Amino acid sequence: MRHLHAGALVLAITVTFSACSGAGPATRETVALRYAADADAAWHAGQYEKAARRYERAVHEARANDNQHLVYVLLIRQSTALVAAGRADLALPRALEALDLAKLRGDSRHEAMLTLGQCYALGGDEAQARQALLAAVSGRGCVGMAAGSGLGALSARRQNHTAARTWYAKAAKNSCQEASVRAQLAYNWGRLLERRGEHQQALKRLRTSIGYFQRARDETGLADALHALGKVHETIGQLQKAADAFRRAGHTAWAVGRAKLAAWNFGLASAALRKLGRKVEADELAAQGRAALSASKTSSKRGPQRAH
Repeated sequence: MRHLHAGALVLAITVTFSACSGAGPATRETVALRYAADADAAWHAGQYEKAARRYERAVHEARANDNQHLVYVLLIRQSTALVAAGRADLALPRALEALDLAKLRGDSRHEAMLTLGQCYALGGDEAQARQALLAAVSGRGCVGMAAGSGLGALSARRQNHTAARTWYAKAAKNSCQEASVRAQLAYNWGRLLERRGEHQQALKRLRTSIGYFQRARDETGLADALHALGKVHETIGQLQKAADAFRRAGHTAWAVGRAKLAAWNFGLASAALRKLGRKVEADELAAQGRAALSASKTSSKRGPQRAH
């Protein structure tokens, strides 16, 4: 679910993971941190299921070392990776365990509540998602921004655009330098403005989101943002810009294994170019779209898979 994409929760512990991935005595804690560093690398490559498996190994090592704070952080990261992989069924128990640990230790519960909100939203339980996000939105920095962005998206889904705009504006007031969080907020806000017919402001927000998704190395988010940008350009008759955005979205989606989205965008780019009289280019993109669609059907016959 793009409105609550799991990249919205990134903890500062990532720096520690990376710093501890080199040589050194193989204590249980350093082994846990090395698994976590591997998981972070898989995360940035869009390999969310692989990341979740690495976090699972890291959790095991951290438990053996009785480092409850590290277990908490790793459970948050693992559940977030599982949300990104579309596995709310597996993510929810981890998020609930993280919340229990936070209560036991007397730690802040904001991160766990944000992750719970993501799990519930992915599972379709909007009431529980809203309750969890409301408990997280008072968190500082990126957590508060991500929770506000999620609440805005839930409001927008219910067609309550005024509430959505209010949540986005509040979220933007948080101090957060994490590119993935800022990308998500800009994307959500841009989509709201698109639906309201505020096309120039929508373009501005979506371009901002594209820049942040690129900084965050989130190709999945980038493909969605480029598609949304293309739709706005198409709506206001800027067909060349629409074709360019759709073409980029298609190639980006294809690179991360989203064949259906790639096919859709290649088809949209082809249609825009055909209206401009660019038949040769349009035919080439149409062929790419057919190839991507064929690939998606072949993948479906083999069963659910995720491109790594």
